[in-house]
Amino acid sequence: KFWGYVIFPVFKDGEVVYWQGRRFKKREPKFWNPKSSQKSKLLYQLGESKRFKGIVLVESITNALTIYTPNTNKWRIISLLGKYLSESQLFQLRGMLEKNGWCDKVVVELDPDAWKNAVEIARQLQPYFRRVHLARPPAGEDLNSLGRAAAWDLILNARPYFQGSHMAFINETQ
Repeated sequence: KFWGYVIFPVFKDGEVVYWQGRRFKKREPKFWNPKSSQKSKLLYQLGESKRFKGIVLVESITNALTIYTPNTNKWRIISLLGKYLSESQLFQLRGMLEKNGWCDKVVVELDPDAWKNAVEIARQLQPYFRRVHLARPPAGEDLNSLGRAAAWDLILNARPYFQGSHMAFINETQ
């Protein structure tokens, strides 16, 4: 059943509480996720620094692994394990911000087909983060297909999100 998938475990307090499978052979579906009530309560995090300057929110674990390198420790790379930001995940992000004190920027980068979701996440984050930015890959691309260097270029040049421009962002076409 899982042949052709790489399985990424998600740990909490040393226990596997969720996993995400990503195909590497021509199989459907592209992602294999267990049905779980835990998913909306979890964040998959990469980054060692306790004093990071920014957060990059992505959809999948493979997106997070694509952009992560040990020398990006000034950024916390976080997979939402999907296209939505739950109240529980927002609470965790706010906690990171309160503990850190250095983080002043969050970049939301979801696949192009989830642009409206990315704009909604930016709206949810804006009351808590000074600078919220939206990065949008070109149509038909995602962080994995762009590669690490191009993905970081997209992230570092992401557009600022402003609450008043919510509808303009949502209606924006590629």
